[in-house]
Amino acid sequence: MVTIEPRQKKRVRSGITYVENEDGFYHATNLISACNAPGKPSAWVKRDKIKQFSTKARNRLIKMLCRFPHTWRFRFEFGFADDMMEGKTLEEKARYGYTVLHRTQDLIKAKYPDLQIVYKREWKERKSGRNTGQACPHYHFMAYGPGWADEQYREMFTQVALKWVAYSKTEEVRKALAVIMHRKSFGFLREHDGYITYFAKYVSKKSTIEGEGIGRFWGMIGPVEQAKGEEQKITDGETVRLKRFLRRYLHSTQKRKKRLKDGSVVMVRPKRRYEKSLRNERFAGFVAIRDEAVRRFLMKA
Repeated sequence: MVTIEPRQKKRVRSGITYVENEDGFYHATNLISACNAPGKPSAWVKRDKIKQFSTKARNRLIKMLCRFPHTWRFRFEFGFADDMMEGKTLEEKARYGYTVLHRTQDLIKAKYPDLQIVYKREWKERKSGRNTGQACPHYHFMAYGPGWADEQYREMFTQVALKWVAYSKTEEVRKALAVIMHRKSFGFLREHDGYITYFAKYVSKKSTIEGEGIGRFWGMIGPVEQAKGEEQKITDGETVRLKRFLRRYLHSTQKRKKRLKDGSVVMVRPKRRYEKSLRNERFAGFVAIRDEAVRRFLMKA
């Protein structure tokens, strides 16, 4: 990941500090000022409920994945049976999903303390069953265990899957297990696996589902490692060449074809808003790119 930060003077900051609540629905905000009056209590207010997957939350997820120093080794997906989604509003579905997730999270931390997991919740419209056409929560997980063998991942997945179904308190146990234990619902990951790209690029796209109290969209379970960034100062000329390189890289990754539902393929015009932003000399941001490509550029620069 390349982070570009222009040189600028230090500024005295003021504004609002957000404190996240455990259930992911409320944020307490503390008003702070550059010149606080000593002895006076701060004003506390409540932030609105989380209603959608914001751009800031998406960026934090991508940065976290880029800073993970290992290769994710195992993936699995969990959902919920029809009987537990019937007659619930979006907020009720979200709260119910968090209840099951938190119990599963406590189980993983207690039984597998060294396991590192990142999860992402996705709202999907059911294509079959009694809730056809309704948006329901669906969880994607990626796991890494230091020194773990393949058999340990299988054993962990089996135990966690059984507990997930038990915590959901569904009466359709057989159907729920058939879906969760299906061969497409879990698997091993290779280095630079396409699923990791899918998790970061597609699963993390801004959700189109909006409603009251949708809640937190992603999180971590266990001691997920984060590598410290390697800082390298470059000259103004090298910065210009780096931005030019990144513009060409982003241009090469843009989609130019789109497959429609009827199977036909149409040409689409690439979006170049990031390429245009890189032309601004005051641009500050990041580009997710493999280390090898960045190092090759820095060696040639």
